[in-house]
Amino acid sequence: MDKCIELFGEEIVKEVQNTAWKARLAALETLRNKLAIMGNDIPAQAVFKLLSLKPGFKDTNFQCNMEKMKIIQVCGNTEKFSETSLNIVIDYCLDKIGDVKCGALSQEALSCMAEYLSLPFVISKVLPLGEKLKNVKNVAEIWSWISLGRVLSYIGLFTGSYF
Repeated sequence: MDKCIELFGEEIVKEVQNTAWKARLAALETLRNKLAIMGNDIPAQAVFKLLSLKPGFKDTNFQCNMEKMKIIQVCGNTEKFSETSLNIVIDYCLDKIGDVKCGALSQEALSCMAEYLSLPFVISKVLPLGEKLKNVKNVAEIWSWISLGRVLSYIGLFTGSYF
């Protein structure tokens, strides 16, 4: 957290954890604006660790969840985004993929990460996790994301276990 405090300030780090959703949302918006200015120098893992602080990825406010997805998308487009970064947020993205308000942003975040890390790699992570989900809508939305035009070009990646 020292890295986050150094980069974004103690106030933002505290407010991201605030129990009042409006304060949390304002801090997340400020964080996203600062990340946009940083360009490729974003330390994605540190940002994701900050997002995971209470209430973290169990946030019940849809606006805060939407802002977190936008932050994940920004971080997913940077040089410092890694497989470890993906592992921190992939469950969160899959959990929200079927959400009416956050689903499209979740799919966009997954697409950004897939563009950076490679689509076959991200799909190879998504499918096994998707098989374990209990929410049928989330599973359907995962397949919807996979079936998007560009994704179909990688169909040779799959084995018989998924079809």
